[in-house]
Amino acid sequence: MQFVHFSFPWMLTALHTFCGTIGCYIAAYVFGTFKPTQLNNKENMIMIAFSVLYTINIVSLYALIRDKYCQYISSEESDKLTLYV
Repeated sequence: MQFVHFSFPWMLTALHTFCGTIGCYIAAYVFGTFKPTQLNNKENMIMIAFSVLYTINIVSLYALIRDKYCQYISSEESDKLTLYV
């Protein structure tokens, strides 16, 4: 597995979310693919809770990928050191 170093993971997430929002808006209001419903207060709280859970999932995924990437780089460097010693 090859790791790609990308310095702006949060920007990528924001861009992905923005494009998804624009796509849903076009599908709903331009093409009429679906009709969004009005949510009551309880349903809004459930949506917020799932959004927070989704955000925590993204944060933990980035932390895991960063840790794995750092381990991969350090193992490569240690291999190089043992080869040259």
